[in-house]
Parts: sequence; structure tokens; C-alpha cells
Amino acid sequence: NGSQPRLFFLFTDILLYTKLPTVNLARTPTTSSGDVLDVDYKPNSLECCCLLPLRHCFIVPVLGNGQQGLFRLRCESEDMLLYSSDNPTQSEWVSTLSKAVKE
Repeated sequence: NGSQPRLFFLFTDILLYTKLPTVNLARTPTTSSGDVLDVDYKPNSLECCCLLPLRHCFIVPVLGNGQQGLFRLRCESEDMLLYSSDNPTQSEWVSTLSKAVKE
């Protein structure tokens, strides 16, 4: 269905992801690739999409070792291709998520 911006929160035993507040995005600066630089999050502005228990998650590298900006997150009935246009950030997420899942 195409890509959709999401905001992820990693806790010790779950991964939460939300939709970004669309009202604020129209007036928010972005990078040339469309990544949101700064959003003023108001109370109740984020819509929770899903809570994923890390004990049921798998991180699957796509295109080699997953360091090229794309990786798959599988958890129970969820199967998502995730990417960031910022390779250092994406590499850190793959590493941090993989470590959290193992722990």
C-alpha cells in the first residue's frame, strides 16, 4: 500500500508504533527525502497502531546485512518492511532491535 511514516518507541519488552499527527506534518520542516525533522507533539496527537511483544519479534535483514536502509520486522501477525533514508539511524535501529529481541 506504499510507505507511510511511523514513529516507533522501543521499551524493554515491547515495540510500539504510532501514526504521526497529520495536522502538524503539513507545517513541519522535512528533509529532501521527506523525513520529518521536528514535530510539535501535542497531548493525544499520536495514534497507537500496534504493540509488538519483543519475545515474538524477528529482525530479518533485506539486501545483505540490513545496513542498506531496509529491513523486515516480523512479529506474530505483523510483517513490515521498514527503512530510514538516514543509514546511520537505520543501522542503529537494526542493531538495537536485534539486541533487544535477543535479550
